[in-house]
Amino acid sequence: MIARHQFRAYAGADTTLTCWIRDEAGRHDLSGADVTVVVKRPNGYVVATLEATGSDQGEVTFEVTADTVSQQLAPGVFNVEILADGAVVGLGHLEVLG
Repeated sequence: MIARHQFRAYAGADTTLTCWIRDEAGRHDLSGADVTVVVKRPNGYVVATLEATGSDQGEVTFEVTADTVSQQLAPGVFNVEILADGAVVGLGHLEVLG
C-alpha cells in the first residue's frame, strides 16, 4: 500500500512540508535513502523535482520555495510522487495558493 498525502504551499513564501511514510510493517526507514519529490501537472508533465530528506522513522521533509512557485509552478493543484531510491513510496496532491 502506498501512502497518500495532501500538501499546501503558498506563492511568495518558502513552505516546508512534512509527511510520514508507513507500510504494513509500520514506519518505513528512509534514513539511507535518496529521497525526492516529483511534482507533476494532472497530464503527467513533470514541472519540478525537489530534494527531500528521510528519517529512520519514515518522516519525509521537503521545501517548496517561493522561487520554485514563481518559476515552475502556478496556483493550482499538482500530483506528487515521493520517491525513495527511485521507487514510489508515497503519492498525493500539492495545492499551490496564490
